Amino acid sequence: TLSGAISSAVSAVEGVGTGDGLVALLVFGVAVPLALAFVWPLFLWLFAGPVIVGLIVAEVLFMILLAIYFALRAGWLDAAADALDDALNGTSISLSTSDLLESAQSSLDSVYNGTSAYTTAASG
Repeated sequence: TLSGAISSAVSAVEGVGTGDGLVALLVFGVAVPLALAFVWPLFLWLFAGPVIVGLIVAEVLFMILLAIYFALRAGWLDAAADALDDALNGTSISLSTSDLLESAQSSLDSVYNGTSAYTTAASG
């Protein structure tokens, strides 16, 4: 009931103002915040520079890793991975200019003719 809720709230407030409740209130409500108010600027003065530099380095490394992850997901690094695999397995990579031109021309033809995977996905 409402009267029971009010009486329990009043007894809770009275319990804080006497005995152990008063000690806890004074320690954690007054002494600790006052001490931390003086310690905080000291920590800020000592560690602000290294923390900022560390966060900038961490962000740059995270962005590089994220870019590599997304490039892998997009398939941008498939040719590089194949070339690295060929180099590590000892197979020779032989590319001629005519092969590269033929590959580029066939890719352009498929895009302009609408048979490329990119154009069919975009139109569908």
